[in-house]
Amino acid sequence: MEPIIWLTLLGIVGVLWVTNLRARELATALARDYCTREQLQFLDDTVALAYLRPTVERGRLCWRRRYHFEFSEHGDLRRAGYIELAGLTLKDLHLEPYEIV
Repeated sequence: MEPIIWLTLLGIVGVLWVTNLRARELATALARDYCTREQLQFLDDTVALAYLRPTVERGRLCWRRRYHFEFSEHGDLRRAGYIELAGLTLKDLHLEPYEIV
């Protein structure tokens, strides 16, 4: 009986790991696309997980993730932004105030 428990736990960890990778890739793509549309530079070409917590969306339990990233309008000053996902759905994208080019 014990091997079944370990295999189940290993499967759950694997599913969570793959889901987190997909969410990070999605957050990176969304932040990059938004910066491109707004004519901003998406710095470091990556996002960093700030927090992960369970939440209920439309009656379903899912993970709410916030990723931080940096951008620049001229290339000389780094500014902060974040993107928030519930599951794989965009919930919020926020940028620090910046000078419009």
